[in-house]
Amino acid sequence: MKTLKAIKLVLMSFVLAIIIFLILCCDYLGTLLRISQSEKNINDGYVIYSIQHEDNPLDKDLESFKELHKLLIEDNGYKYFEIYKQYLEMPNQKGLFYEEGTGKLLDQCAGISCIQISEDMIDNCEIIISDGTSFISDDFIYKKNEVIPVLMGKEYSSLYCIGDIFEAEYLFDKYKFKIIGFLSDASNIRMASYNIILDKYIVMPSFSIDANVSITDGLKIHYANKTSGIIRLSETNINKFYTDIVPLLENAKTGNYSWIVTPTEIQYKDMFNISINQSRAIIIIFILLLILGEICLVYNFSYYKLVNLHLVCRQNVFYSIVLLVFTSILCIFFNLVSIIILGINLIRNNHFVYIGLLSIVIVLLNNLFYKYRNKRNGSAVPF
Repeated sequence: MKTLKAIKLVLMSFVLAIIIFLILCCDYLGTLLRISQSEKNINDGYVIYSIQHEDNPLDKDLESFKELHKLLIEDNGYKYFEIYKQYLEMPNQKGLFYEEGTGKLLDQCAGISCIQISEDMIDNCEIIISDGTSFISDDFIYKKNEVIPVLMGKEYSSLYCIGDIFEAEYLFDKYKFKIIGFLSDASNIRMASYNIILDKYIVMPSFSIDANVSITDGLKIHYANKTSGIIRLSETNINKFYTDIVPLLENAKTGNYSWIVTPTEIQYKDMFNISINQSRAIIIIFILLLILGEICLVYNFSYYKLVNLHLVCRQNVFYSIVLLVFTSILCIFFNLVSIIILGINLIRNNHFVYIGLLSIVIVLLNNLFYKYRNKRNGSAVPF
């Protein structure tokens, strides 16, 4: 009898843990839907794919990157924008710049926050010049020993002046940079999954190279970065990414590419081949079935026939603790699985309070069921 009771307790804990975990999953999916709706509003109905080159570009031929870049920027029913966050370096030179990652203003900064953009990004992003001039077409072609024009974020306006020149390393090669303008505090660039506020950034052209420029390892990486931009498609035309762009990336002799997509709902469907709403519907149906199963387990869970009310109360507390412990252990296990497989942390500290309360409710429900069953069967056991 005791073994059967223990098995039922473990089984009730298992079912309860699954119900709790699925409810948290459902809540998480609801959060994804809200995020996705917000992203739709920001992207004005467009679907944004952010592609990233994943292999070592030094092992590849520069002409292969140039050819892929040429095909990406062709007008084929989608829009490709070059954008990449590649920091600058000033290892042996002093100068106040904002550090990549921390955003701190440092003298002799090891990695300076910098972003490279193509010419069409100026008109398609909120890049607003508060002082000075913007880029012109010639700025996007680098010629030998030429000074590279840059736009500085608002936070630099009190540190530098238009016309100032500084030297820094970009992808292992040294260049001179000339400040041609400062951005307003409203300037930002929308990426596939986040927004880049440009206040502490240096914005430089994602330049092509003139025929007279010697090819270096740094320029090979630069061209790999030029093919790691964003692709904008209308919601009615998203299949084009798989029919046109994916084969283009796979057939190029440049190595492997990965991508993420916004809105989040599209990314979710790409990953699991099912929509968020369909997933929620399946989970809700499964939760309802599990609740019915839990009710059946509670109804069939039998106490020993105790005649002492004090002992009954003590046993109630004991079963509540057992349910709490087993359910918590199982919930932690399911959460670890979700973190490892999906990278999603669903369990928070306050959830264990809910588990405890549910454990008490289940034991009290069991009392009511057993009381009803004993009354129906004419038992005199005082519950």
